[in-house]
Amino acid sequence: MKKTKKLLLLVVSCMMAVAVQAQDCVMPIAVALKSATAQPLPIAQQRVVANKLRQLLSATSGATGTVGFHSFALVPDYEVLNKSVTPGPPRKTVYQLQLSMQVLNTADGVVFEAYTTQLDGVGNSEYQAFSDAVKRLAPKNKDIISFMTRAQRKMIDYYNNNAERMLTKARALEQTRQYDEALSQLCIIPSCCNGYDEAQQLIVDIWQKRVNLEGQRILQKAKAIWAAGQDMESAQRAAMLLTEIDPESSSIPAATELLAEIKQKVGEENDWARNLEMKKYDDSLDMEQRRLEAAREVAVAFAENQKEEQAPNLVFVEQGE
Repeated sequence: MKKTKKLLLLVVSCMMAVAVQAQDCVMPIAVALKSATAQPLPIAQQRVVANKLRQLLSATSGATGTVGFHSFALVPDYEVLNKSVTPGPPRKTVYQLQLSMQVLNTADGVVFEAYTTQLDGVGNSEYQAFSDAVKRLAPKNKDIISFMTRAQRKMIDYYNNNAERMLTKARALEQTRQYDEALSQLCIIPSCCNGYDEAQQLIVDIWQKRVNLEGQRILQKAKAIWAAGQDMESAQRAAMLLTEIDPESSSIPAATELLAEIKQKVGEENDWARNLEMKKYDDSLDMEQRRLEAAREVAVAFAENQKEEQAPNLVFVEQGE
């Protein structure tokens, strides 16, 4: 009997741990609309739906509409079951909608979880009736919470099962100097999933290689400009380039030397030359955190440029649109 109780306690504890993990882990879910649908939504109604879905994401299971990263999407679809107008006065439009939502993998369209519900709305116009119906989609509804929680657990499983593959791909991209794409692969791995710590270290390593490569590129360009001109114009152009080099770049010593040469050539007392210095970082900054944040910005920019190619059938709706 005691063994049975212990086993039950262990099972319950494991289930609670999974629930807590799903609740605390922030997943990269974006709000997206289908680009081709039988009943396309007008822009104003798109905003109503997108805003409501963002509320669902923030209120249920810790998910978030992460800007730039579109590994997963919460995608709505709807069907008007019935529409009528009351005789009034005042005349009212009544909508009965069937709203379906899917959480899917944007890379291959595989649906992780789906949910369907019926909503009724009333308003002075079709837009108001539609909005009233969508607003009845309550984030605290137990069925919606269950839907999002199941979806998030499946997403965690997805990362746990695919983390090693993603790390391997990032390393392969690193070898071919495709640093931005490599960073985009790594930055989407959530903190509660396998491979997160390894991904964070790899992000820092790849970021340093990117910084070094970019620094070399800028330095060579500045050298070419200065060598070709050797005058005030070329001095200003080359010097301004040199000040763009990241302080952590391996090119800093050579860049500093070249800047000193330029300033000596044009005269230290020249106003613009006297105040020109290489970029520096505040010593109080957490450099590790700065590297991770800078790498994330690059990864987001890369993902933004790739989203139409990766998910051509979806239109992602970012905050503020």
